[in-house]
Amino acid sequence: MPKEEENEMAFKNHHKQMKSPYVVYADFECLLKKMHSCEPSPEKSFTVKAEKHEPCGFAYIIVRSDGAIYGPSNYRGEDAVLVILRWLQQHERQMRTEMENKRPLVMTDEDWHRHRNAMHCYICNKSLVKDTFLDSVCSQPPHRDLLRPRP
Repeated sequence: MPKEEENEMAFKNHHKQMKSPYVVYADFECLLKKMHSCEPSPEKSFTVKAEKHEPCGFAYIIVRSDGAIYGPSNYRGEDAVLVILRWLQQHERQMRTEMENKRPLVMTDEDWHRHRNAMHCYICNKSLVKDTFLDSVCSQPPHRDLLRPRP
């Protein structure tokens, strides 16, 4: 049994709560091909492999975090696995280029108000201000023009 001070659990992978910039939804179509094999030994545990999935096509769509959609992309052919890997690599280059182009932060007045008055992190719910410094926190928020990014 853990000691009293060691019996707390907390979520630590906060980076997994962040929105992904892109999500790929993909689906393969496969043909089932019969497999021929030897008779297994009855003295041992075994699995009989009867059929093999052979990819013959795919479809995918890429969704950006702001809702923009790339695709749908689809392909049919014996080399479907190789083709999807090449296509996704091309899309990856485009996505990396887009992520390098920084866009201005768009926030409403209500967003700025919540941001200025936040006392806890919206991801991990921990205090943004150390308890030892609470006596030095200004009771009045700073002027709103000081917090806005300059154009």
